[in-house]
Amino acid sequence: MKGIKKALAAILSLAVMVSIAPQAVFAGNSDRYEKVPGMQTIVADAEIHVYATKGGGTVTLTGKSSASTFLQGSGFRQYQANLKEDWVWKGWTYKQLFKGRDLGNRTDNFFGTRYSFSRHSLDWRTPYNGTAQTISVNRLTTAGETVWNKITYEIYANFNPTITAGAGEGGAITDVGKKEVEYGGNKSYTVTAAKGKMIESLTVDGQTVSDAAGKEEFTYKFSNVTAPHKIQVTFKNKVYTVSYEFVSKTNKELPNEVNELLPEAESKEHGMKVTPPTLSKDSVKAVDGIWTFEGWKPAGIDSLTDNQTFTGTWRFSPYAVVINTPPTINAEDKTVMVGDTFDPKKDVTANDAEDGDLTDKIDVIENTVDTAKAGTYAVTYKVTDKDGASRTKTITVTVKEKKEQPAAPTTPGDNNNQGKAGKTGKTAKTGDEFPIGLIAGAALLALAGAGAVGFARRRKAN
Repeated sequence: MKGIKKALAAILSLAVMVSIAPQAVFAGNSDRYEKVPGMQTIVADAEIHVYATKGGGTVTLTGKSSASTFLQGSGFRQYQANLKEDWVWKGWTYKQLFKGRDLGNRTDNFFGTRYSFSRHSLDWRTPYNGTAQTISVNRLTTAGETVWNKITYEIYANFNPTITAGAGEGGAITDVGKKEVEYGGNKSYTVTAAKGKMIESLTVDGQTVSDAAGKEEFTYKFSNVTAPHKIQVTFKNKVYTVSYEFVSKTNKELPNEVNELLPEAESKEHGMKVTPPTLSKDSVKAVDGIWTFEGWKPAGIDSLTDNQTFTGTWRFSPYAVVINTPPTINAEDKTVMVGDTFDPKKDVTANDAEDGDLTDKIDVIENTVDTAKAGTYAVTYKVTDKDGASRTKTITVTVKEKKEQPAAPTTPGDNNNQGKAGKTGKTAKTGDEFPIGLIAGAALLALAGAGAVGFARRRKAN
C-alpha cells in the first residue's frame, strides 16, 4: 500500500513539474510583462505580485480570505484574467520564491494534499491546470518563511496577439483569417494574385504597403509581434502597356508628317479586347510622292494577356514622271521690199501640248531686219511653257530693192491726154499707166502684122 502511494505521489509530482516547466518560459520573459497595479498583497513574511502581458488584457481580484492579512495555512487571493479583443488567452504561469529558489506549485498535507496554486479558491486540492482564466494563490503551512526570509508569489497572465489576414477576389493570402502569433515572434504572409490579376493594394493596420502594388506576388513579414495586426489585400485586373509604332514598307525614312500621326501608348487591363485606333488620315502627300497607310498588325486582340505593340505599315509611292513637251513656234521665212514696214510677230503663232495657245507668250529675242536697205536678215523667237520648257526658232527675212518700170509707148491722141494731165497738174503713177500702154502696143503690133500679110498676098496675086 505504501509503495502504491509513493508511486502515485511520484506521478503527481511529475505532472506538476510538467505543468510548471512551460510556465517558467513565459515568466522568464521580462519584456513581455507589466505589473498590474492594485493587485499586490504584501504582509510581514509574504508578498504576492501580479503581472500581465503588455496590452493583452486586464486582471481583477475576484476573491480573498476573510482576514485582511495573508495568513499561513488559510490565506488566499483569487484572480481573474480578462483578455482584450484580438488577443488569445494562454494561461497563468507562476513562481513561488524562497531563499533564492523557485518552489513551484508547492504542496502541504493538511487533511490531504493542498496546492499553492489551484484552479479555484474553494478547491486547494486541485492544482491549476494551465488554461483556466481564474487562479487562486493559496498560503500553505510554513515553508520556513519569516519576516527576514519572506516567501514571494508571482503570477503572470499570459496573452498572445493575433494577426488577421484577408484577401479580396482575384487572389489569395496565406493563413487567411485570425491567427495567433507567439508574443515577440515573427510571422510572414505571402500574397499571390490569380492569373491575369495583380495586387491593387496591400494594407497593414490601415497603412498602405506601396511596394506591393502592381505585383503578382508579394511577401510581408511581421517581426517581434507584440500587438495584434491586420493585413488586407485587394486585387485588380493586371494592367498592360499597349504601344504603337510605324514602319516604312521600303527603306525610305518616314517623314515627320507621318510620325506625327502615331498614337500614344496607353494602359489596358487584362482580358480586354483591344483594337488599334483609326488614324486621322491614311495618306500623306510629300514633296516627292505619297505615303499610304496599309493598316495595323495585328489588326486587334480579342483578350489582352501581356504587353502589346501594334505595328502600322506605310507604303511610299513616288509621283509619276511627266514628260513635258516643249512648245512649238510657227514662223516662216519672209521677203519684203526696201521701204516696206516689217512686223516680226505678224503671222507668227506658238502652241503647247499641255498649255495650248502660247502666241501671247512669244518673245523676239533677236531682230536684225533693216528695211532701209536690201539684204538678208535674221529674226529669232522664243516661247516658254508654264513648266519651264522653251523653244526658239530663227527665220530669214530678205529685203529686196524695188525694180524701175519701162515707159509706155506713145499713141495718137496721147498729147491730148498729156494736155489734160498737164492742165490738172496731176501726173499719173507709173504703176497705173503700165497696163494700158502695154495693151495699146500689143494692139498696134497686131495691126501692123495683119497689114503686112495682106500686102504680101496682093503681090503674089499680081
